[in-house]
Amino acid sequence: FAVSMLVAKQLTRTVESGAVVAWLSLFVTLVLAPAAFAVWRTPTPVELMWLFVTASFATAGHYALTRAFALADLSVLQPFSFVQLVWALLLGYYVFSETPDMWTIIGGSIIVGSASYIAHREAILRRQ
Repeated sequence: FAVSMLVAKQLTRTVESGAVVAWLSLFVTLVLAPAAFAVWRTPTPVELMWLFVTASFATAGHYALTRAFALADLSVLQPFSFVQLVWALLLGYYVFSETPDMWTIIGGSIIVGSASYIAHREAILRRQ
């Protein structure tokens, strides 16, 4: 994922965001296709509908992220990606009734805290 972000950031300097999303989606599809074919089963119509909804939101999110890469430095954007930890925790709790253990909370706090500190420090260094 980190490599994908770095490649997307480089590409946004010379290529439109929509093209970056299309190329990265094509690349990921080709790389993951052999693993998918190994366990393939044809989805039901309801599953296809949910796959379409998921793909639509994922593509919109990836496009928004690529636009952000074009407009800002990665060190500024990275702390926002850690909000995913919060959403995953809330989704797990409310949808799957999973209660996070102490280590999940501690680990997530360390990740969010250190990334926020680094982003803040980098912003201060850039101003100087």
